[in-house]
Amino acid sequence: MGEKISGDMLIQDIIQKHPETLQVFREYKLECMNCQIAQFEEISHGAEVHHINPDILIDKLNAAVSANSPE
Repeated sequence: MGEKISGDMLIQDIIQKHPETLQVFREYKLECMNCQIAQFEEISHGAEVHHINPDILIDKLNAAVSANSPE
């Protein structure tokens, strides 16, 4: 998979590098791809603002990336 997604990564960077994560953001009703703050906001902060456990969100984002990675 390469670099794992971590809480200090910017939301926009995650989406650009791993478009497969969009399904996870949508699952949590996060429309990050349309949010102007996504280019400045870290994933942990964004999750907390929306009352989502950042650790669970990060785990699901990493799972989505792993599922899409060639073995």
